Amino acid sequence: MTEVALTVAIVALKSAASVLGNCLATEGSRLFELKEQIYWMESELAHMQSYLADLEANQVGNNRVAALMNDIRDLAFDVGDIISTDFPKIASYERKKGFIGWPKWVSCSFSFFYNAHNFAKAVEGIKKRVQEINRRRETYRIEENHDREVREKWADRQSKPRDEEQTVVGFDQQIQKLENILLDTDAQVRAISIVGMPGLGKTTLAKKIYHSVRTRNSYNSSSYFNASAWAYVSGAPNVKEILRNIEHDLRPGEEKWKDIDLEAELYSFLNGKRYVIVLDDIWDCKTWDKLKASIPINSKKGSRIIITSRDKNVGIHIGGHNSLHELQPLSRNDSWDLFSKKLVHPLEYTNDTSLSPGLEAIGKKIVDRCGGMPLAIVVTTSLLSCKEKEEYAWKRVLERMGQVQNECLQILALSYEDLPAHLKPCFLYFGLYPEDHKISVDDIVRLWMAEGLIQVSGEEELEDVGEDYINHMIARNLIQVEKRGSNGRVRSCRIHDLFRSLCILEARKSNFFHVSSNTSTNSSERLRRVSPHSLIDYLALTQPIPKLYALLSFNQSDCEREPTRKDLQNFLEDLIYIRVLRIDDIHPVFFSKDFGNLINLTYLKLGGISTRAKLPSTISCLKNLLTLDVRDCRHPIIPNVIWKMKQLRHILCTYSLCYTTSTPSTTKCWLINMDKADPIEVSLPNLRTLCTVKSCDFEADWLSRFNNLRKLGIHKVTEQIIRVLSDATPISHNLENLRLEWSDQKMKAHVKANLNLSQYENLCILRLHGPMQVFLEKEKLPQNLTKLIFDSTELEMDPMKVLKKLPKLKILKFLHRSYIALRMACSGGADDFPQLEELYFEETDVESLILEEEVMPRLKKLVIKGRDTKLWVPDRIAIITSLGYLKG
Repeated sequence: MTEVALTVAIVALKSAASVLGNCLATEGSRLFELKEQIYWMESELAHMQSYLADLEANQVGNNRVAALMNDIRDLAFDVGDIISTDFPKIASYERKKGFIGWPKWVSCSFSFFYNAHNFAKAVEGIKKRVQEINRRRETYRIEENHDREVREKWADRQSKPRDEEQTVVGFDQQIQKLENILLDTDAQVRAISIVGMPGLGKTTLAKKIYHSVRTRNSYNSSSYFNASAWAYVSGAPNVKEILRNIEHDLRPGEEKWKDIDLEAELYSFLNGKRYVIVLDDIWDCKTWDKLKASIPINSKKGSRIIITSRDKNVGIHIGGHNSLHELQPLSRNDSWDLFSKKLVHPLEYTNDTSLSPGLEAIGKKIVDRCGGMPLAIVVTTSLLSCKEKEEYAWKRVLERMGQVQNECLQILALSYEDLPAHLKPCFLYFGLYPEDHKISVDDIVRLWMAEGLIQVSGEEELEDVGEDYINHMIARNLIQVEKRGSNGRVRSCRIHDLFRSLCILEARKSNFFHVSSNTSTNSSERLRRVSPHSLIDYLALTQPIPKLYALLSFNQSDCEREPTRKDLQNFLEDLIYIRVLRIDDIHPVFFSKDFGNLINLTYLKLGGISTRAKLPSTISCLKNLLTLDVRDCRHPIIPNVIWKMKQLRHILCTYSLCYTTSTPSTTKCWLINMDKADPIEVSLPNLRTLCTVKSCDFEADWLSRFNNLRKLGIHKVTEQIIRVLSDATPISHNLENLRLEWSDQKMKAHVKANLNLSQYENLCILRLHGPMQVFLEKEKLPQNLTKLIFDSTELEMDPMKVLKKLPKLKILKFLHRSYIALRMACSGGADDFPQLEELYFEETDVESLILEEEVMPRLKKLVIKGRDTKLWVPDRIAIITSLGYLKG
């Protein structure tokens, strides 16, 4: 866990070094003398991090190592604090140069040298502490020779293929499918890659099919395996040892081959035989690359290799995508079945699994807490088997489920420890979210960006690298995909309760974060991140947290008390270190001029305001702000200074819109209000997201200055906006997601005549919300669209003739009054809607839908809601149709 603190400190130093480099590029910069101090701290902490990579595994049971790591962690915290407070003060004076008069220049120069002196003094203190840490390491002979300890740790997990029969529940179909693959007559060597998060039963399933194919086939059968072996690999593999284990299974009781001949002898022995080999718990591709030289993978005898892994990429590397067999948590019924069977003691005379109604109710709550993970169920039933079958005893187990999960967490921790150093703090961030929370990928990536946890090189985009981090954790089965977009990207994810518990446990060790509102006096000095139930809970703390980096409040409290202005004033005064601020139950009095003092703030997400509130103009002082998210505020007013905050990457707004096409003049709209009182210089070169804003809050020509936009949403679209968007030169070549909304009936003709989006080659998601009567010609559409949504478009002519030729369209939605004709038809063949997978009709006027036999060959989902629509569709489509108007 010290490694995490060092990682966070190093990224802070890299950020400071970047700022320093920009300032040094200015002629006559006064920051030159600080360069070596910044670079020295960065280099020293990087060396410490490398040292800890070898040392940290030796922490358990060694008090000297633990004490040394605590010293290094405290040092890392203090380096981060220096960079967060002292360095911004110094850099701010450099920005003021050239814009102030003589008296202020003298004052600023004095302040500059004063703060520079304090910064240099603090760095000298850091150097002395580094020397002291090194002295202690040498004096007390703390070494990193821990190979034996690592092996012992992994040996505890070692699987054995001849363990007694285990209870298997929920795997019947998987067993049958995998046995068929193992026993088929295909002569090629094939791999079966059983992958999934820890505790799902990968090893259990592998044992089941391994034993089955070894014992039930006759010697004369063409599917008989005349050589079989099981080897446990682990995250700390010794390749020679693994090969020896395979040799032992292949030639039990025979004289061992010599080490120098081991690989060649093993290859020769297996060559020409039909073998099945299991490599259990293989963690990385390099291990396989070393092992495969000893295994004839090009033979034509129908041999099979079974691997189990937590990392999907390992399975793909060994056997390709077709080899993957991904395990999922058990269903509730299968979980209960396993729970009931494991409760029966193997030496009891009865198989009676009946429970009293009271015990059954408690048992089902216990099973729900296990989250479909067989490992958790087995561990829990082992504990229950030692207890009396009484309600009070089971209730105590339910109350202590966190303690019951400790054994599971030890196993899960191996996956965490195997993560690269830069991914560890990113993974821990998932623990700050509430239990069973649906986590937006965009949101957590922005949080990582705000804390400087994403490492980029060259021309890489922060958001893209953050997405790579997400995919890496998904491949390792640390997090679960909740929803994918039409372009295949992960939009939201979840973390299993056990992994969340692991995050909380690991974070507590180093004060990385705390999820409870009760923080002790002893820990608050080093605490950096908290996730209280609500802002009120945080304000109620008896001991404020002096150096808080991140506060994430998800409004889970039932407290009805509102904070006073004094509460919030004190709150803001205490947040001088704050980088990340998410408050879902904010109050209007929060927005005082003191808000601009949060100079380290990089991420701001606010919600819960029920009355109109105005962000102060001092928000322009937040020179590091990357994300401003007020989507969950009802009527915020954002000052026009927002348009010249050059560092901003994401502006996210929303509104409550009451829209009626029949009476637009009487429609009342509550929208985001941008205070555009005075002309300003517009400069947002880094902007990636701008949604959703009103056209009256900005000038249409400004869009051409947002050259890096990826997502854009505009309400009350005007003719001028259509003109700018339709120019031959796109406002941004990177635009991927576009939402256009209008209500004026006069826009119909203008949209039809002038809207042209064909130049946006990366645009894959398009939402059109407003009357247009006739859809665009195919030549005016982006050809890489994967998702298209119509809402209130009042189309009178069938758009299917145009839409069916979009080659990559996967999702098509017709929402409220988007199509007002009574009949829709799609004719053609397999080349029409070639990629379409989902088709929706919700609250449209369609009375009959006709789809010819061969169109939409990949359609998986057809949803019709709100009208009794008659269907003329092929049988393959009829069986996947969901009719929302059917009753009973």
